[in-house]
Amino acid sequence: MIPLKLRLQHFMCYREEQTLDFSGIHLACLTGDNGHGKSTLLDAITWALWGKARARRDDELITLGETEMWVEFEFGLAGQRYRIWRQRSKKGRGQSDLHFYVWNPSTSSGKLLPDSAQDAVGGDWRLLDDGGLLERQAQIIRTLRLDYDTFVNSSFLLQGRADSFTLKTPSERKQILSDILGLSRYDLYEERAKQEAQACKERVGLIEGELKAIERDLVRRSDYQAQLSAAHTAALTAAAALRQAEAEQGQARLAVQGLQAQAQQLADLRRRLARGEEELRTGGQQLEAGRQRLAQIEKVLAERDEIEAGWAALQSAREDDAAWNGRLLRHTQTQERLNGARLAVDQARLALEADQKRLADRHADLGRKIAAGQEQSLLLAQARVALAHLDELQARRDALAAELRELGERSATLKAENDRLKAEGQAVRDRLDLMVATDAPICPLCRQPLAPEHRDRLVAGFDAERTDLLARWTANRDALHALAERKSSLETEDADLARQLRARDARQRQAAQAEAAVSEGQAAAEEQARIAEQSAQLAARLAAEDYAAAERAELSRLQAELVEAGYDTAAHEAARRQTERLASFDARYQRQLLPALDGEAEARARVSDLAGQLGRREADLAADRAEATRLNAAVADLPQRQATLARADAAVEAAAGAERRARQNEGAAMQQLHALDALAARRDKLAADIDALNVQISIYVQLREAFGKKGLQAMIIENAIPEVEVEANRLLSRMTEGRMSLRLETQREKVTGGVAETLDIVVSDELGARAYEMYSGGEGFRANLALRIAISKLLARRAGAQLQTLVIDEGFGSQDSQGRSLVVEAINSIQRDFERIIVITHIEELKDMFPARIDVVKTASGSRVSIA
Repeated sequence: MIPLKLRLQHFMCYREEQTLDFSGIHLACLTGDNGHGKSTLLDAITWALWGKARARRDDELITLGETEMWVEFEFGLAGQRYRIWRQRSKKGRGQSDLHFYVWNPSTSSGKLLPDSAQDAVGGDWRLLDDGGLLERQAQIIRTLRLDYDTFVNSSFLLQGRADSFTLKTPSERKQILSDILGLSRYDLYEERAKQEAQACKERVGLIEGELKAIERDLVRRSDYQAQLSAAHTAALTAAAALRQAEAEQGQARLAVQGLQAQAQQLADLRRRLARGEEELRTGGQQLEAGRQRLAQIEKVLAERDEIEAGWAALQSAREDDAAWNGRLLRHTQTQERLNGARLAVDQARLALEADQKRLADRHADLGRKIAAGQEQSLLLAQARVALAHLDELQARRDALAAELRELGERSATLKAENDRLKAEGQAVRDRLDLMVATDAPICPLCRQPLAPEHRDRLVAGFDAERTDLLARWTANRDALHALAERKSSLETEDADLARQLRARDARQRQAAQAEAAVSEGQAAAEEQARIAEQSAQLAARLAAEDYAAAERAELSRLQAELVEAGYDTAAHEAARRQTERLASFDARYQRQLLPALDGEAEARARVSDLAGQLGRREADLAADRAEATRLNAAVADLPQRQATLARADAAVEAAAGAERRARQNEGAAMQQLHALDALAARRDKLAADIDALNVQISIYVQLREAFGKKGLQAMIIENAIPEVEVEANRLLSRMTEGRMSLRLETQREKVTGGVAETLDIVVSDELGARAYEMYSGGEGFRANLALRIAISKLLARRAGAQLQTLVIDEGFGSQDSQGRSLVVEAINSIQRDFERIIVITHIEELKDMFPARIDVVKTASGSRVSIA
């Protein structure tokens, strides 16, 4: 993940909208006083990506006094450019929003161009949102292949935590490495395996207790069998007594049922008598009502001519009103279509006016871009001149580097030759001293006979050889001195060139931004000409009313049709009043005359029929009264028969209760025996469950050991350490030009015997191998930085991501001036391993040691960020 651009508003101390463009930045320092908002920019990045920061709740990130905030973050990944926009509002119960985009460039290749050059080639952002907020966040994590914890432990060397690994004791280092690798979950697995094993043991104890209770119940089988036999005999005796009582009950019930049937007949007859007398009264009333109805019909028929004349006049008035209603409907429909056509014409005109306004706004915006491009063209020319000069300085520095290498090689050759001449001179001096110190006739060197004249020649030769060697050594020493002076002069010039070349990255970034602005201004000029032409065409159409031709034609046609409809409101109202005046004849005709014409014959027939029915009903009532007198005498003996049946019912109920209790005792004994059979089966199953639980206990014990510190966790650490060592030594070799290396030792022999688990850091240099704690601040910092970055890269790779950005949020106040220079030198030596390196500091001395600087300043209106 490579940061490209960060925009935010109302985020913690950043009240006003701020933009941080990382274009052209490779290595930079983020500076500002403590509390001004340096680390807040990192919180904004992590909150945009994962919705997480140092605060416990999102609402705590919103600037005091504000109700909402937003952060927009652009980054590059695997050749693609992405944008995330996240917002949080305190309104109501709190609302969050999140959107994820990918850049679609207009170039055919579609690859990620360097930094802000993306905007120059054109393109658009494509929305990648999928589902709700949780689904969108999961989509971002899948794209990054990093979660929040992995990111802050890999890309961020947070303040106070970068050296937390190396400063701990060896045993604590191993625990920290375990935490960084996320091995704590295996502690959870170990605890869960332990809990599961304990739970299985507790279940075994419960099952064993249940088995003991089952065995106690099974020994009572013979008692339950004796109870079953006695209950079966008692049930047979009770069943015989019940059959005898039921026979006596049946005879008594037949006698009672015969008398009850006659009593029911008497009751039915009495009800029929009461109903007949009521019907007789009702029939008389209906006969009187029929006679009155016949009189009313005869009165309506007398007014027949008047009602029929009024009805005819009403039908004529209704036809006139219906005709005017039809004309009103056509008039209303035509008016609605007329309004629709007029609205369509107005909408077409408003659309043209809106397009004209939009083109005018775009024309003004393009004018601002053209002016900006013209202003940036001068800055671009100045930047190119400065870059050309810097290229010349770089060429000179490269030449100086070549000459310095050549001087180094010549100095090494002369030093080696002087060392050899010094050794040869000492050997000649030793031989000369031996020759001068002896007077014997034997050569002290070769042990051959030696004459005085021969000795003098040898002494003179050794003396001449020594003088020649001394002259050559002196010449070489003078040459070395001259080379040293030349080297010092060249190094001074090289340092001056390096200082001047620090502005190169800033100039390149300025040139890139200016070139993009000039290109955008040229494109804006071309587009402005096209927009001016389009605006003129729209103005001409509006002036000539050249729009909505079909709607205008339809409008004229509907206006003519409205005139042709011929609707007259006054005539329609007169027809409606005539209809209302004659409306009473509708009821007199429909509800009075027509029913009277249809019902006259029926009314006369009903009066005659009701008179005959009354005579027949009086004869039927006399016969029913005589039958009631006979049945009343027959049912006088019913209470005595019912008392006999009640005694028989009680005897049957007593016998049935005795038989039921005997059957219940028999069933209970059988149920107890069946329960013993089920307990026996339960005993066998529980025994099998104990065997299965013992197998599970064995498995959980093995899992607990596997998940423990000496199991999988130790294996993972042992496999990770070689990978950390290789990466750390690669970085450390680059920082120290191959002088230093390190190794990690995970075990150490105890003085008392055996092996102790540890994690020692052993660092080697030209003086030998020593523990990390024995090195000075600068050397220790290099080893610490290499080791921490190696662990970060390991963590990123295990998450499936590539570590391309490094942020060092670390205080350097504990370092002296020389130590700070070593810090910057170490960071410079690893810059090729990352696309972006950001170092956060508030120390003034460090600000000018980096090619780019991001300044954070707190003002009365909130913190502000700028690039220098």
